[in-house]
Amino acid sequence: MTRLSRTLLVVFGLLLLIAPVASFGEEVPVEVEKKLAAGTSYVDYGDQNFRIVSTLPVTVTFETLTSFTIHLKLVGESDAGKITIFWLNFERIVYQGPIPAPVPWEGNLNTEGGFVDR
Repeated sequence: MTRLSRTLLVVFGLLLLIAPVASFGEEVPVEVEKKLAAGTSYVDYGDQNFRIVSTLPVTVTFETLTSFTIHLKLVGESDAGKITIFWLNFERIVYQGPIPAPVPWEGNLNTEGGFVDR
């Protein structure tokens, strides 16, 4: 009987450890790629909100690195246009300038303090 109770205790303990990890993974997708047309677009990733204004179509990729860090990648088909990415939660410009093409621009966003690591 003691073996059975120990086994059940270990199994339930492991289930408790796995459950929070699974729920976080369901809340925030690991990687999301958005293809945006020229103009103004609003993008939500997790509980973070962005306004993206571009003169040409662009592709923006969001990826969760940690529970408080988002990796952002931006690339366009042509570098002839301009783009601004504004982080609405912290009222901060993430990127402003020419559309990066063919080499993408990448940066990390800290969702706890609104910091941008370019």
